[in-house]
Amino acid sequence: MQMALEKASKIDLIRNFANLTVEKIAKVGYPSFGTLTKVHGLEKVEKVTSMLFLDLSATFNDDLSPEQVEEITAEISSSLMRNVSLEDIYLVCRKIKKSKNYGKLNVNKVLISLEEHFENKCEAVLQHNINQDKKGTKTIPPERNSTKGLEQMNKNRQAHIKYIKQQAK
Repeated sequence: MQMALEKASKIDLIRNFANLTVEKIAKVGYPSFGTLTKVHGLEKVEKVTSMLFLDLSATFNDDLSPEQVEEITAEISSSLMRNVSLEDIYLVCRKIKKSKNYGKLNVNKVLISLEEHFENKCEAVLQHNINQDKKGTKTIPPERNSTKGLEQMNKNRQAHIKYIKQQAK
């Protein structure tokens, strides 16, 4: 967020986040979209997020309209996706840019990529917490370590995936 507020160039972002991985994001614990919203306000965070998606769209000959970018940003801010960080979003955009994308870039492809990334991040965070717990440096909250908590997380994921697929139709 700081780089965006300081109006860092696209090249600065690429250089700064060149080695970014899901595991590094999980380990560092960058502030989530929701946390940034509390600190900087929804409008500012959505503006920065929109810039990332508009840059992605420019890579694909502006396949995403500003309204579609706004829709993606609203999906993030009003769902479980608010738990992703700007670094997560940057990483997803970079992966989409590097992928073999057949057909036109659209909201559905972006949301599916975000959802897949979110699932991978949840697994990476869980693995990181388990490793920290084994070292005795961090305890996993009981609701995340219990069968009931995992079942609820899976139900929430499935409901979110179903919602995204319905929205894509």
